[in-house]
Amino acid sequence: MRPTLRTAVCSAFATLLLLRCAIAQDAAPESFPRRAETMAASVAIARDEFGVPHISGPTDEAAVFGFMYARAEDEFPTIEQCLIVSLGRAAEVYGEAGLGWDRLVHALEIPRRAQAEYDRANPKLRALCQAGADALDLYLRDNPGAEPKLLHHFEPWWFFAAELGFNVYMGQAAVQAVTGIDDSALPGVSSPIDGSNAWALAPSRTVGEGGGPGHAMLFINPHIPLTAPYEAHLRSDEGWDFTGMAAYGRGLMPIIGHNARLGWSLTVNYPDIADTYAVDFDDPKAPLTYRYGAGRRTATAWTDTIGVLGADGKVEPRRVRFVKTHQGPIVGKAGGRYIALRVSRVGDDPDDGGLLGQWYAMSKAQNLDEFKAAIGRLGLCFHNVIYADADGNIFYVYNGAIPRRSDKFDWSSPVDGSDPRTEWRGYYALSELPQVLNPSCGFIQSCNSTPFETSADGNPDPGAFPKPLVGPDEHNYRVVMSHAILGRPERFSFEDLTAAAFDTYVYSADDLLPQLERSWRALEAKDGPAFEQLREPMEALLAWDKRAAADSVPTTLYMLWFELSLPRIATHSLKDEDCAPTLVSLLGMLDKSFQTWRVPWGDVNRHQRPGPDPAKPWSDDRESLPVAGGHGAAGLVFTFIARAQGTKLRYGFHGHGYASVVEFGDPVRAASIVPYGASTDPGSAHYLDQAPIYASGHFKQAWFTAEDVRAHAVRTYHPGE
Repeated sequence: MRPTLRTAVCSAFATLLLLRCAIAQDAAPESFPRRAETMAASVAIARDEFGVPHISGPTDEAAVFGFMYARAEDEFPTIEQCLIVSLGRAAEVYGEAGLGWDRLVHALEIPRRAQAEYDRANPKLRALCQAGADALDLYLRDNPGAEPKLLHHFEPWWFFAAELGFNVYMGQAAVQAVTGIDDSALPGVSSPIDGSNAWALAPSRTVGEGGGPGHAMLFINPHIPLTAPYEAHLRSDEGWDFTGMAAYGRGLMPIIGHNARLGWSLTVNYPDIADTYAVDFDDPKAPLTYRYGAGRRTATAWTDTIGVLGADGKVEPRRVRFVKTHQGPIVGKAGGRYIALRVSRVGDDPDDGGLLGQWYAMSKAQNLDEFKAAIGRLGLCFHNVIYADADGNIFYVYNGAIPRRSDKFDWSSPVDGSDPRTEWRGYYALSELPQVLNPSCGFIQSCNSTPFETSADGNPDPGAFPKPLVGPDEHNYRVVMSHAILGRPERFSFEDLTAAAFDTYVYSADDLLPQLERSWRALEAKDGPAFEQLREPMEALLAWDKRAAADSVPTTLYMLWFELSLPRIATHSLKDEDCAPTLVSLLGMLDKSFQTWRVPWGDVNRHQRPGPDPAKPWSDDRESLPVAGGHGAAGLVFTFIARAQGTKLRYGFHGHGYASVVEFGDPVRAASIVPYGASTDPGSAHYLDQAPIYASGHFKQAWFTAEDVRAHAVRTYHPGE
């Protein structure tokens, strides 16, 4: 793709500035702010009609600079919060609520490891990090009213800390079992409530524009907090051209999306990538030694300072002592024995740029072999990968940095740290992980389910993989949904796939409504009044077309009944005798709140951007929008998980956090949507401009080609202008 005239002018101007500075300083490296100002002059940020930033520059680091500056304009507090948590400084802002997490970050030595990983990284990756840090520093200089909570200057190695922290989250279950540390206590951090959807279609299952030949298509649909996603497009004269979603304020680039040749999405999987070891420090004369095999080893002890915000508003420094064995840091005590923690890739000290380097390599890949080489680094410790490309390939892998372990032990509990047989023996290579490539049925899906149901054919053989390799990834109603939709005989047009991305047929109702009906009919003989009480609601449910709709009363009855029954459904323990009493309880709840059970779904299921008070994020007094979507576990595509929090109505907080459909034709085309808008500033025109489109179950165009970006740019500027 040829650079635009504006980009070319910017590039030439930047080159002249660099040359002038080099001559003036005898080629000495520039320092901030001159370095940042020079970079800013080379970057163009084009905002489209929805405020989505399309960044262009002469180099990849210039693109990163523009991305971080534009992102800071839109969500600086989110970026800062991510880095605060990643650096183990949460307690300085959130007080005691953040101390447990900070202790874990320091125990795993994330700051030290991040600094070392940055120092070992190749010059290009370090330059990307420096560009990101400079952009944030320049943003703060240009915007004195930004008022950071804690960070008034940014270091390039902090971005490595953020990626290491990403891999720590899967270790939380192992840590929490021992220590009780719960990362959901931190604002903006929540444990998964529902999974994600990702589909890929081969050209044999699609049709192009005007009925022409089909191309591979991709449906990207992570289920995350609705406030989390950030959409952007980066391109450089070095050939980088990638668009998609970043989230949680993390990262130097989008982590799911597409370039002109290929794209991917991620769904959470659950491999065992964290283990705990029971350790005995039983020699009073040498208290740091512990038994190992036939001998003893010596642990390492050190002390760090963690700041904790007190009730008086002052940060109190606390000295905290840490101890680590060769297996990892001591994180608690259980059964009279100390417990050490080991997490995949945390402590490996990679020299390939780790996860940050992997994201970069994935986004620059141009074909399947290059993409496999990128994910084969195993920097991403967990997450299924669904992939499609312009060559017509579709590919799935149950991805992860999964340790090789002995099958002689129960790894779900702390194992004996003194037994050398409990040592990890490296990681399974990418080629050894469950995967599907180009199945003859022409589709693959991943909905946080077992890899052995990825497709209608060509799935991996469960018997071919060691038991510890695949986690407790199970069959779920979203798998039923995906196979039903993707397995239809008709080919998909681009428009068909965008419609399917917001489909509201509730597939669990095919199974559960008959069970509910049996439960109701059984009441006729043993509880006549209850049977009659449920007659009208059950008649409405049995006449329902099983499609969630904002104007539908049966949708309200079923979806709320499903959520009340979900603990039993999730554990496969829902019995017939449980079903009707739950519906009776629901009718009482609706009558108490609405004085009737005849409540249309859209009257109770609402879309509203949360306000600034985390204790009262939603209000029935503020404007909101009706939504047809519901809890994805019920087996509908449009996932919109809502709750009431001091309100009469329910408001969405998790689900379709970002959705995109991509067709890999020539040129590639895509549609996308985020729940609210590009900016977190209530005064911005892009604070809520996507909300009505999202709530109605539709997409906006996602511009990608240089011509389209130029045609739809509402404003183009240099960072700082």
